Amino acid sequence: MIFQDTDEHGFVQMKTDKLSSQCCQKIIASFVLLFTFTSLTHAESVPGLDLLARVLDRFEFMPEYHMAGDVMAFANHKDTEYRRRYFIETNSDLEFVFFSYRGVIYSDWFLYMKTGMGRQDGAVIFDPRDVRYGITPSLEIRLKRANLRAGLEHFCFHDIDRNDGITEYWNKEFLEIFSKNFRLGEYRRRLMGENSWAPGNRFSNNTRLGLYIKRAFGLLPEAVLGGGHNYRWELTQENRWAFFRSHDWLVNIKTLANANVRRDGHVLQTYVLGLEGHFRRGAGGSMLFLNYNLLDQLEVRPKDKLLEVGIRFYN
Repeated sequence: MIFQDTDEHGFVQMKTDKLSSQCCQKIIASFVLLFTFTSLTHAESVPGLDLLARVLDRFEFMPEYHMAGDVMAFANHKDTEYRRRYFIETNSDLEFVFFSYRGVIYSDWFLYMKTGMGRQDGAVIFDPRDVRYGITPSLEIRLKRANLRAGLEHFCFHDIDRNDGITEYWNKEFLEIFSKNFRLGEYRRRLMGENSWAPGNRFSNNTRLGLYIKRAFGLLPEAVLGGGHNYRWELTQENRWAFFRSHDWLVNIKTLANANVRRDGHVLQTYVLGLEGHFRRGAGGSMLFLNYNLLDQLEVRPKDKLLEVGIRFYN
């Protein structure tokens, strides 16, 4: 809007409020920019901010993850009940590393899921029998020659379309030490090179000691911490030894020995002997496997004398 005014000499003066407003805005913006630039040039660091930045630089968030999945079929059933229960089984294992500290301490979370398919008479022979869930938060320390891991394992077993009145579940503290190449992906990668057939790469192992939590220092009732089993503590030893390698295949023996001690002191033993053939082509890992459960005295889902034949994929 433009206004007209006449001074004492009769001249007309033009005043433009819009132009004046724009001029004032430019002047104010100039002062703001000048003040901001001067402040940033001469400002000192905010107390504690540099320390926080240095601490965060030592952490790495979501640095890695590992996955494995398999499907297997069973043979050599020792009785009718085994034949009905064990037909096909699938397993999905996920490991997420949420953060690491200076490449030494790692926050590991494992998620497990297993589905068991039985056999029934009739046109549809597939009979879903049970499912198992597991979650294992842990801390892993990666040393020069081996890795250490300590954590809490929670497993629960659920029947499908049937109820025997028992739900097996537990919370178990564990401590394990394992070789740097125990993870399947690392085991395969270390043996892929032409000059990598060294004994230290061909052999991998894991030793694990677990204690089933019963009372948690009296803070929680026993029914919350576990049920459907009589286990007190367990010791597990797993080994792999690669003995054959060709252009397409990498073959190793696998052994597992486990002792579960009941609360009355009785020892339940498990022994598994396996053969694994890894396919060497491609970036991802895949293998065919054959396991024989030589002895399984466990009271929860035993597989005594069963043969397992399957395929597994992993990264």
